[in-house]
Amino acid sequence: MGSEPKLYAVQIRPTAEIIELSPDGSTIRTAATVTGHCRDGIAVDVETSAVLWTHMGTPTNMSKAEFFDPEGQIFRTTADGASVPLLSHSQSVTPKQLTLDSCRRLL
Repeated sequence: MGSEPKLYAVQIRPTAEIIELSPDGSTIRTAATVTGHCRDGIAVDVETSAVLWTHMGTPTNMSKAEFFDPEGQIFRTTADGASVPLLSHSQSVTPKQLTLDSCRRLL
């Protein structure tokens, strides 16, 4: 990730991806391509150069934005852009925002 400040965002259109931007907007790169419905929270671990994000799963009722099936996931991307699930499919219902405690190494 380097020593320069960066901003990270979950972009949904035109493609679902985590993007890394310089604060002035002069540099934009794809940090990870993501799949599925409803990406939500994002956290950056500066020590390990990892970006983590949540995937809420598929809505059971899209018009009411209801998520009742246990198919949410938490993903981590490595510095090379490979995405790895940390919390597997069917272990969580609707994971949302993330907070990273770097001192205690807790997510």
